[in-house]
Amino acid sequence: MNHAIASSLWARSACSATEPYKDMHTRAVARLQLEMDLRRAIERQEFRLYYQPIIFLENGKIHGIDAPALMPTTTAIKIPPEYEGKHR
Repeated sequence: MNHAIASSLWARSACSATEPYKDMHTRAVARLQLEMDLRRAIERQEFRLYYQPIIFLENGKIHGIDAPALMPTTTAIKIPPEYEGKHR
């Protein structure tokens, strides 16, 4: 959905006329900050790979391995809902 459609839908709702633009701006700034943090972490090679076995609880046998790449951070990073769960 492009910004024009989103803003027209917001304008028809009960919120004020400037509300949709504030929300879109806030989300855009958050996405840009996340992108800058990720690029900086890649440049500095800050990602670490953590191997985690996937084990069947019924019999204790290893089914596979999960290996998330994590970057250390001092701030909480909230992944936007539209990107959650798309890595698998």
